[in-house]
Amino acid sequence: MSKNYIEIDENIIKIHKDGKLCTLTNPNSIKILLDICHKNNFYFKSKKATLRNADKVIREFDSYRANKTEKKKKLNIAYNNIKKLINNSKLVRMNPIEKTVLVTGLATTIAFTAMAFNNNSNNKSDKNYIAVESQSIIEELPEYVDEEVVTETPIINIQDESFNYNTENEDGIIIPETEVQDTYEINQMLEEDDAFHFEYTDRTDSESLNNAMRYEDLFEKYGNIYGVDPSLLMAMAAQESSGNHYDNLEGNYGIGIMQIEKSVWIGHSVSAYNFETDETDKIEITQESLEDLETNIQIGTIIIRNRLEENNYNIALALQSYNFGIGNMNTVINNCSDSTGLLKSDIRNNCTNPEWLNYRNTISVGDPQYIEHVFSYIPNDTVLTIKDRDDNDHSLKIVNDSIQYLDANSKI
Repeated sequence: MSKNYIEIDENIIKIHKDGKLCTLTNPNSIKILLDICHKNNFYFKSKKATLRNADKVIREFDSYRANKTEKKKKLNIAYNNIKKLINNSKLVRMNPIEKTVLVTGLATTIAFTAMAFNNNSNNKSDKNYIAVESQSIIEELPEYVDEEVVTETPIINIQDESFNYNTENEDGIIIPETEVQDTYEINQMLEEDDAFHFEYTDRTDSESLNNAMRYEDLFEKYGNIYGVDPSLLMAMAAQESSGNHYDNLEGNYGIGIMQIEKSVWIGHSVSAYNFETDETDKIEITQESLEDLETNIQIGTIIIRNRLEENNYNIALALQSYNFGIGNMNTVINNCSDSTGLLKSDIRNNCTNPEWLNYRNTISVGDPQYIEHVFSYIPNDTVLTIKDRDDNDHSLKIVNDSIQYLDANSKI
C-alpha cells in the first residue's frame, strides 16, 4: 500500500509524497486540491482528516502544479517583453511607421500573454480548473521539502510583489485584482455532513429499467410488505439482470431477475418482518423457488431488507452489501477502519460518512460501483424510503450527483 497521503488540519493541507512534504495554505490552491479529491470521490467529513491511498489525487495535483508553473513562466516572459517595449518607447521619438511597428509588437506580445493562460485548454484535466484559473493571477505554489527538515513553506503570490492591483502600475499596465476563494466556501468543501457524492449517469429511460417495470406490481407488493421502496427494488433488478427474469435462469452464479447467487443461498432460508401481517415470513430457498419470478423478487427483497437492518438503515452501505455479500463488505469496512481509525460501528451507523466508499476497490469481487449503477436507474430528486419496525421512515434523496439523507420521519 502506498505511503503517500494527504493530511487536512483546519485550513491547511499537507501533501506527504515519497518522504517529502508540501504545505498548502493559499485558499485557491486548497480549492483546486479539494476539487480533485471530489472528482475522485474523496470527501472529508471534518476539518481534521487524513486521506490514504492518495496517489491518484497527488498525481493530478502535481500535474496541475506543473501546468501552472509553465504558465507563470510564459506570463513573466510576456510581461517583461511588454515592459521593454514600453520603456523603449519612452527613450525615442517615433515616426508613424515606427509607432505602427511598436503597436504591432505590443499586440503580439499581449496575444502571447493571453496564450499563457489558455494553452493546453484542450487538456481534459485543465478544463476542470478553468473557472479558478480565469479568476485569479497565477501564484507560485510551494515546493516539496524533506519531511525531516520541515519548515513553514512560504506561499508567494504575485499579489505580494510590487503590483498595484486594479490600477495602472509604473509601466502603465493594468493588473486585475486576485479573487481569493471565500473561506466559507472552503469550509463547506471540507464539511460534507448531509450528503456524499457519486458519479451519476441518468439511465432512467433505459431498456433495462423498462424491462424491470413490467413487474412493477410485484415490486410494489413485496416492497410494501417488507418496508423497502419499490423504486429501489426495480433499480436493483435493472442493474442485476437488465430487468429480465427468464433469460437468467441458467448459469453458475446468480439466478433470475434479482440474481440470487445459488451457491450461497440454495439450502438456506431467509426471513423478514411482514408489515401487513405483523409476523415474520420465512422462505426456504431452493432451485425451484429461485426460478419462480415472484418468489425470486420476494427473496431479493428480504435479502436487501436484512442488509438494511444489519447496517442501521445505512441505505448506500446496505445496497453495496447486497452486491458484495456480508463477508466481503466486512473486509471493506475493516480496511476502512484500519486506515482511518474510525470505529467499525461508526462506519456502519453514520449514513452521511462516505469514507468507506474509498475502500470498495480493496476487494476483487463484485461491482465496486454498484451504488452508482443502481442509482443511475432512479430519477433525479427521487426520495427513497425504508421503514423500520417502529414505522419510522429512513430516507435519502438523490440530487444530481449526491445522496442526501433525511431525518427519520421526515416527509418530503
